[in-house]
Amino acid sequence: MSDDKKGQGFKLTLFALVGLFCQIILVLSVLSPEIFISSMNKELSLMDDVYGREIATQYYDDAKSKSDALVVDSGVLNYMRYMFLPDWYIEKRPNNEHPIFKSMFTFVDNAIHNLFLNVEYTLLRINSFKAWVALFILTVIGSIATGTLIRKVKQHGFEYSSPHRLKAGKFLIVISLFMLYVFLVLPLTIHPFLFPLAIFIFNVGLVLFIANIIKRV
Repeated sequence: MSDDKKGQGFKLTLFALVGLFCQIILVLSVLSPEIFISSMNKELSLMDDVYGREIATQYYDDAKSKSDALVVDSGVLNYMRYMFLPDWYIEKRPNNEHPIFKSMFTFVDNAIHNLFLNVEYTLLRINSFKAWVALFILTVIGSIATGTLIRKVKQHGFEYSSPHRLKAGKFLIVISLFMLYVFLVLPLTIHPFLFPLAIFIFNVGLVLFIANIIKRV
């Protein structure tokens, strides 16, 4: 039991550290737009290589239009600006405030815009993942069939279901879903081929899980 608890504690710590790392990078991308812009340009170049320029451009245009609809057209961006910035700054009226305040408000304004640029980046990643949805569906169907077949063989044979394989299957499923989450929110360059890698890990875990969810009868 102590080993199981240590293993679970290690997994939770690992997930927490990766999640914290993602949040730190997200904050840095908001405060330093150079990180975000450089990462996005590199990823668009990788998408050109993998999907072709026409499809990559289509994905980008779709992400930008949806981002504008969600952030600009809906009024969310203006709402955030009026919440954190004074009217005189937004309306660009003359003001006698100390220049340091204007610099501070400029920094906040840029951070708000960069935050919503991350929305566009996430939508671009979602579009990139859509290219692999058909592969995901087909492999999941195959994995379910394979896992079920292995389970049926175990029911009529002499092999017991393995609790270790069951745990390994659960872990691989969780880690693959966590990988997809990280791929969608992390504002660093992600190669499009990492999506099928996560799908492969998920399906291996799915086969192990289904094949070992019941005991031999």
